[in-house]
Amino acid sequence: MDTQLKKGTLEFCVIALLSHRDWYGYELTQELNKLLIVKDATIYLILQRLEKANFVEAYIQVMDDSAKIRKYHHLTAKGIERLSLLQEEWARLAIIVEQCIEKGEMSK
Repeated sequence: MDTQLKKGTLEFCVIALLSHRDWYGYELTQELNKLLIVKDATIYLILQRLEKANFVEAYIQVMDDSAKIRKYHHLTAKGIERLSLLQEEWARLAIIVEQCIEKGEMSK
């Protein structure tokens, strides 16, 4: 997949996954890698940006079976609004791309 295209959609994918449940970074990377190749560092940078923008909040959870801790992320109310906006933009973009593919023209 084209790198620029992938970069433009990864934030959307992360937010969409977080809309279903809380995830930790490595787990998100593994889930996304089922569909496309993503580096751990890329997902962690996206999570940091989303947290800084208050779209995501993080919390630490100590695992019962070990001394491991995991940093989980969940969407805030602002993150849910961001997801809604991204879904609307994606739908509009999909229509434009389909029109270009099928007709070679865009309707206004």
